[in-house]
Amino acid sequence: MSSGDYSRSTQPTRVAALRAQLAGTPAPGMLAYVDAEPTGWLGFGPRNRVERLVRSRTIPKVDDVAVSRHIQSTQRAAGSTAPPHT
Repeated sequence: MSSGDYSRSTQPTRVAALRAQLAGTPAPGMLAYVDAEPTGWLGFGPRNRVERLVRSRTIPKVDDVAVSRHIQSTQRAAGSTAPPHT
């Protein structure tokens, strides 16, 4: 979903898009745990699955070699109740 599509979408549409992404292979990322509590997220995967990167003029595709991208990471200190920071 492009950023424009995201901005114009409804929450149910975004939830459906996220569920579709999570059902795909390879997985779109990993969760980090501390004492069985999720404390972080690292989003990654094939570049061609992120429309913002596919259409990017800042980071253009330079060849046909398959590449992966690291798109997001969030983390929270163990025991903290504050929301994670990106």
